[in-house]
Amino acid sequence: MQLEVQFRSAASPEQAKPHVRYHLWTEMTSNLQMGLGAIVESIAEGAIVKDVANRWLFANDRALELFELKGLDYRGKTDSQLMCERESCRLHLSLFAELEATAKATQTRVDRSLTLTRSDGTTAQIQVRAIPLAAPDGGAMGMAIVAEPNGANPPAIAKAGDSQTLCDFADRLPSLFWRADPTGDRPFFNRAWLAFTGRPLERERGRGWLENVHEDDRAACWENYCQGLKSGKIFELQYRLRRHDGQYRWILDIGIPQDRSRPSREAIAYVGSCVDITDSLHDSFANRQQVQDRLDNSEAKHRALVEAIPDLILRIRGDGTILEYKDAPEHAMPTLSDVQVGQHLTQAWPAAVAREAMGHIERAIASGNIQTWEYQLQIDGRWRHREGRIVPYAENEVLAILRDITDRKQALEALVRVTQAVESTTDAISIADSEGGQIYQNRAFGQLFGYPTVAEFNKEGGLPILFEDRAVAETVLGAIAEGLPWSGRVSQRSRDGRRLKVLLRVNPIEDETGQTIGSIAIATDLTERRQVEAALRNSQQKLSLHLQQTPLGVVECNLQGRILEWNPAAEAIFGYHKDEIIGRSIEVLLPVSQIDSARELWRERLEQKGGACCISENETKDGRRIICEWYNTPLIGRGGETIAIASLVQDITERVRAEQALRYQSQRERLVSATQARIRQSLKLEEILETAVSEVRQLLECDRVVIYRIMSDRRGKVMTEAVAPNQVSILGQDFDEEIFPTSCYARYRRGTVRAIADMERQHVPECLIQMLKPFGVKAKMIAPLLVESKLPHRTTQHGEPNPIAESQDGLWGLLVAHHCRGPRDWQPFEIEVFEQLSTQLAIAIQQSILFKELEVANEELHRLASLDGLTQVANRRTFNEYLDREWRRTIRDRGTIALILADIDYFKRYNDTYGHQAGDRCLQQVAQTLDRAVKRPGDLVARYGGEEFAIVLPNTSCEGAMTVVSNIRTSVRELRIAHEQSPMNWVSLSLGVVVCQPRLNSRSDRALAVADGALYEAKSQGRDRAILTFEGFGEL
Repeated sequence: MQLEVQFRSAASPEQAKPHVRYHLWTEMTSNLQMGLGAIVESIAEGAIVKDVANRWLFANDRALELFELKGLDYRGKTDSQLMCERESCRLHLSLFAELEATAKATQTRVDRSLTLTRSDGTTAQIQVRAIPLAAPDGGAMGMAIVAEPNGANPPAIAKAGDSQTLCDFADRLPSLFWRADPTGDRPFFNRAWLAFTGRPLERERGRGWLENVHEDDRAACWENYCQGLKSGKIFELQYRLRRHDGQYRWILDIGIPQDRSRPSREAIAYVGSCVDITDSLHDSFANRQQVQDRLDNSEAKHRALVEAIPDLILRIRGDGTILEYKDAPEHAMPTLSDVQVGQHLTQAWPAAVAREAMGHIERAIASGNIQTWEYQLQIDGRWRHREGRIVPYAENEVLAILRDITDRKQALEALVRVTQAVESTTDAISIADSEGGQIYQNRAFGQLFGYPTVAEFNKEGGLPILFEDRAVAETVLGAIAEGLPWSGRVSQRSRDGRRLKVLLRVNPIEDETGQTIGSIAIATDLTERRQVEAALRNSQQKLSLHLQQTPLGVVECNLQGRILEWNPAAEAIFGYHKDEIIGRSIEVLLPVSQIDSARELWRERLEQKGGACCISENETKDGRRIICEWYNTPLIGRGGETIAIASLVQDITERVRAEQALRYQSQRERLVSATQARIRQSLKLEEILETAVSEVRQLLECDRVVIYRIMSDRRGKVMTEAVAPNQVSILGQDFDEEIFPTSCYARYRRGTVRAIADMERQHVPECLIQMLKPFGVKAKMIAPLLVESKLPHRTTQHGEPNPIAESQDGLWGLLVAHHCRGPRDWQPFEIEVFEQLSTQLAIAIQQSILFKELEVANEELHRLASLDGLTQVANRRTFNEYLDREWRRTIRDRGTIALILADIDYFKRYNDTYGHQAGDRCLQQVAQTLDRAVKRPGDLVARYGGEEFAIVLPNTSCEGAMTVVSNIRTSVRELRIAHEQSPMNWVSLSLGVVVCQPRLNSRSDRALAVADGALYEAKSQGRDRAILTFEGFGEL
């Protein structure tokens, strides 16, 4: 019974059929072959049956004698093999070749009169018939050959369809088998069918079998059955058939016409074979569900991975058609706005870029290797550098992964210019790591000190070997170790021993946290002052050139904060031209609210010696607020005093906003995830709805959130509400269908979320405005709750309305958020969150409804399992369980319990006189009368077997038991069921009654035996009476 519930809620048998069809056909074909064997053995004429490969399956003795094949092992052999084994076969079997070929080609019966030459030279005229055999699926199954001498009776294989012959061999088949006459009535079912259903042939005959087809399948089954009979062809049915235990099983039923050669307009008798496919369908569905779950998990992981990539990704066919694309974030990669699925690359990109891309696509598909290239696009008037990677993806498809490298290109170009400047200076410049090991030196360093490479310099001893005075070396190295700048004139020696006078300047290199990660040293050779000064002027000119070209803003201020230097990049960032900003205070770049904190920071910068990085909010010339990153370095004079502040600045507004948006999105997703989890914690619909409106109102910080239920007639009602304390409640309000125009329902069924920022300004139906006006709604957001219905009934088993079937084409209701404090500009992320939560809520609602339906179905199944199918009172199993439970309870309570066994008098005679159907009605009437006569909730009436009933009366004395017996006998007499074979002329009861006071270790079956003895005594004394016994089992 549990399997039936799973099929109703999961998959139809048609969906599962391809997975189980093969072995079902195999089983049915095996059964049909057994049937053919039985037919061949039973007919008098010579008969041979072959399979589709022309191998012999069966041949009766008459055929072996007629064709001189006695004693030959023919099974599984072809005509050619038999001809090789016996010479006489060559004379006879060659007659069949043309006849079989014609029958196989036309798929119709072919008759021929042939001359048979025997091995002794005599001849005989024989009539040969070739009959194609069709498999249950309509395909070829083999060939039957029937032969008899001319003038004999018609071939007996034509008679094999006669009812008695067919019934005889059908009873030997293990599969379910039936025969139908041309009217569609089924007069015969084989033993396998009757054993499977547990019902006698009389109840199945005609159309009785149809009554036990599941009520959901019955109409379609009968319609398809009738159409199959009219077609004159093999047909197939699938339906659920009830067995004797009340369980429904899925049946695959194949109907085959008995004479396919007759015109299709004539009525034809049919035979059919059936197979139980319930378990196969269940296994197929479970396997397919597991595969689907793995596919869903794999797809989700793949989608999450793709969404996490910040690049533009295109899936492109080999001919250049865009099949799919995932856009990159705008801040990470500005893109062309007209890229669409279905376009050709020549429509989305400039022709030159598209041609170049097509070449790389063709090479990637041909070679199977990734192709990489760089190109440029002009977007919003600015040239952007792109890097493209063409990855072979599927047959004749590639993935194009495109990344914007404009910033990287500019940074590399700036780095090249700086490197060129450092390499072109005459000063010896070196960079060391935090351990003092040299990691870089320019060309001038190698020329001045005689160490052409960093490796050679470190191998010789590093920085200490340059100093002539060890004390000076220790001072400089100590300053570097402490992260302090140092400058001064020192004496140093080159590798070849030359003495050099140099001006040495050493500065620490710090990371963003202020931690020293290395040092940079600049040594100026003072022995060639003029050359140095000339080189210095040249270097200054180049440095000025680099400052003009660098993408970083360069700002230099004096100690009072007046601007001294301003490069073009700073102009692009803040909007001030150099001529209008020089001499003005740095505070002009700050919002008024930031000036006090900026002054404190300025004083700290003047006191420190090293550089520092900070992020601040700034204001441009046109009043825009931007976020900038500043790297401020004090400029130290010859006396070690700070003489100015030099700053490098870049606009990081977009980066900061992107990071903030990412953090906010992550926080929002965690909040939404937690909300979704709380919504889906329960399977009870009321709890789900209460949780949903409360969580959504808290998340959106709005004044009211309601769930509006839409009925099938478009009337609606507010089922659940979460409302702010100072707002009007609309819980329980009913609304007519007129409040929503028809267009609204169409939009809602598409799953569209609508956000209304201002009820008075946006296009809102007047009827809806008037309806919401008393509730103070100024803005609102609406999301449909779409619930997929797979349940066929519009009512439950208890007759209650089905919550899903009452939906308006899947539109279960609406999730509505009201904002009453004024208009509200709903943000995109709020709409997205609202839509996500409505989707999760709809899923939770559907799960709750399905869970409720499953509970109801299981309760109904349990009820059906405990009742007798005919009389609708408790069955024998329920009686035994209840008696055992009440017996133990009576022992604990030291009480009494009464058992009554009642038997309908002369019931066999009643059946023989009035028929079994009348007998069934009599049993039903008596059972219902007994049930009504027992008044207390704890009493139980059960069908004990046949025409016998049992009644359990807990806590009942002898007087009480006999009172119930009297009521029963009176009620049965009042039924006035005529029984002419009974001495009473009416249906009456004999009753055996026992009242017990069970003791420890006593058994209820002993009491049943005593009650049965009392019943026997009542019958012996003439029936229509009751006999009572008590604990000592003495008669009272």
